[in-house]
Amino acid sequence: MTIAVIAFLHPTQDFFTKQRLVWAMIMVNLSMSPTSGQSIFSFVLRIIGTTIAMVCSLLIWYIPDQKTPGIIVFLFIFVSIGFYVPIKLFRFRVVGLISVVTTTMIIGYELSVRKVGKEVATSNGQAYYPIYELAPYRLAAVSGGIFVAFIWTFFPYPISEHSVLRQSLGASLYLLANYYSIIHETLSARIRGDEGDTSLKTSAGRKLEKARHKVFSKQMLMLAGLRTYSGFLTWEVPIGGRFPKEQYDSIILCVENIVSYLSLLGYASDTLMRVNDDDDGSGSAWMHDFRRLVATAKVTTHEVTSLLCLLSASITNRQPLPPYLKTPRPYSFSKRLEALDKDILSIKHIAEPGFAAFAVLQISTRCIVGDVERLMWHVKGLVGELDFSFHAVSTTDARISQSRMTSRAPSRVSINETQAADRDKTD
Repeated sequence: MTIAVIAFLHPTQDFFTKQRLVWAMIMVNLSMSPTSGQSIFSFVLRIIGTTIAMVCSLLIWYIPDQKTPGIIVFLFIFVSIGFYVPIKLFRFRVVGLISVVTTTMIIGYELSVRKVGKEVATSNGQAYYPIYELAPYRLAAVSGGIFVAFIWTFFPYPISEHSVLRQSLGASLYLLANYYSIIHETLSARIRGDEGDTSLKTSAGRKLEKARHKVFSKQMLMLAGLRTYSGFLTWEVPIGGRFPKEQYDSIILCVENIVSYLSLLGYASDTLMRVNDDDDGSGSAWMHDFRRLVATAKVTTHEVTSLLCLLSASITNRQPLPPYLKTPRPYSFSKRLEALDKDILSIKHIAEPGFAAFAVLQISTRCIVGDVERLMWHVKGLVGELDFSFHAVSTTDARISQSRMTSRAPSRVSINETQAADRDKTD
């Protein structure tokens, strides 16, 4: 409306149409983004794309000596090269698209004027400009529209990348807690043999699988958004101090690792279901010991879910963490296996169907706990930790005692002098 209001006023209607201000109005709509960093990045790309289009349109027009066949050939070559950018450099796709579209519009307008004549071309109220004026004018109109969009991006209140990143990271940690809880229930159901027939929609295993895939898809989209917002932080105008981008990137990396290990844990636990379904009593002694271990194993724990929820709430609400938080210890598969059979981890059992599952469960569990511990450390460094402890200071230090005596001596002197002065006044 900042630009369109010119078209609604009677004295400026002709100026709006004649000078093609509709270009600037369209660029305002195309350039504005929800966050300030993304908007600035888009502004820069659009100006670069329009500048390239201005230069290339002049080259396309004058290299073939303004001959129509040569202009069409050069335009075709430029358009073919321009579409290389969106295909190979998708992040900078705006540069390629803007340059191709703008060049086509400039060259197409000049060729149409050559075909129909200036009188027909100016019958709609727009003034005719030769290409050496139209191309820079196009750049000026686009720059003006982008400038208006830039103003309304920051006023009256800018939506910064760091605020969106913080909220999205808190939501991602909450989804991670949900995903961990689903994996926990899936493992528990497979260990107990309660999954049922997964081909039935009403079975517990089918419902858990559907919930797991749903949360996993949301988490992947959330992580992609976090990476995008983190990348746009470099284009954001720093207001209020330096943003801890490195810590946020470390937290995002920990979340990605935990999601990957949880997915691997859920996939490997499918072997547990096949092991439990072996009811014919056959199998080696190693397999029997492995079944006994799996029946009592606690591969996952609800303590991790509680910890992830606390981390999510702290980041979302900008509150410090509770004191004395600890990460759970990983389940010691190897020690319990050795308690059942000292030779159970020998390389000769590598062909057993459950050996690979044991290795994946052991490694994934330890990696998850390690990443959760690093995640808590990074979040603690970001939001802080509450401290309710009392710190006692020793009074036996000679320097402290001397400083206290020095600070008290003048007060005693001043009190005595005051009392003597009061007695003199009384007398």
